[in-house]
Amino acid sequence: MKIKGYIFGTLASAIWGSVFFVGRVVMENGDVHPFVISLLRCFFASIFLLAVMGKRSNQVAEALKKDWKIFLFLSFTGIFIFNILVFASLMYTTATSSSILMNANPIFIVLIASCMLKEKISSSKILGVILGFAGCVMVILGTGRSDPARMAGLLKGNILALAGSLCWAVYTVAGKYPTEKYGAILTTFITFTFGFLFFLVTNTLMGIPVSGTGFPVLLAGAYLGIIPAGVGYTLWYHSLRYIEAGKLGILQYVTPVTTALLSAAFLRESFTLFMAAGMAVIFLSIYISDPSLRISRRSRNQLSG
Repeated sequence: MKIKGYIFGTLASAIWGSVFFVGRVVMENGDVHPFVISLLRCFFASIFLLAVMGKRSNQVAEALKKDWKIFLFLSFTGIFIFNILVFASLMYTTATSSSILMNANPIFIVLIASCMLKEKISSSKILGVILGFAGCVMVILGTGRSDPARMAGLLKGNILALAGSLCWAVYTVAGKYPTEKYGAILTTFITFTFGFLFFLVTNTLMGIPVSGTGFPVLLAGAYLGIIPAGVGYTLWYHSLRYIEAGKLGILQYVTPVTTALLSAAFLRESFTLFMAAGMAVIFLSIYISDPSLRISRRSRNQLSG
């Protein structure tokens, strides 16, 4: 069953790589407010997940009655604040830079999970985190657009991305309880619906108009809401039912790989041998972080026989 968790987590992480690419395309010219694209994302995610739930939607009221505090907390940290930080960072830094820094959160996940969920910090987890982060740095540097001098000039965007990384770590660890109790789809639906309400109120109070938004932005919002959010978040929470949060967090190092590939293909960022080496290190970190993924000599003999 554990392999299901790794498959779901890897798929979610790969899908999320497109968020930074699409977000960078939308936010690059500064014509779209981060709160607007975040609101659209939450709206389309909620509609999609409501359709997926079907008859299970009648369980929402019961879940809120019992655990509305945890849902509100998850929505505020992992949806509202997280999305603001993601799209705000993309106004100042590159898609790949934002992706790498945002996905440094396995470091935070391992630490928070050890405190909140009493998960053990094994030597393999620590080594996996270190190798994974090193691989991500290699991918970023391999793009040829994020040299040290450029990174210094993009400090603001990088700090926002790191702050978002911490929010996601909290969301992942704190979400384990409601996911196991209510399921991934229902949990994700409630958090995104609350997120939509947060953005709706905030946009109204700040006087940020949503009307007049162009079709490309609406299309981007629909994609970000349905695929990376609706499908991605659900897959992520499904994986939490099979593997520990600390081990799951390592899989997010796959996200910058997807971002780098998309950026190289469509944003004319170079794809170098250094990037390929970084990807190899990332996947090695996933393998090392969980000894259960390794096939023993006996298992290999059984498979070959």
